[in-house]
Amino acid sequence: MAIASLVFSLLGLSWAGVIAGPIAIILGAIARKKMRGSGNFDGSGMALAGIIVGAIACVIAVILFLMLTNR
Repeated sequence: MAIASLVFSLLGLSWAGVIAGPIAIILGAIARKKMRGSGNFDGSGMALAGIIVGAIACVIAVILFLMLTNR
């Protein structure tokens, strides 16, 4: 899930920020919760990176949307 979160966050930066960004945030949060429950923190950095980059992708998508609709 951590890898999927990172992949979706990078997709969000490329062309589908509105869709892929929130998916990355959700997958990253689920992955980190499962890691805390199991005590195995392999991939924790990837999950956190997916959450952060996914949030940035969402913000960029919203800003671009607002810029394009206010012409």
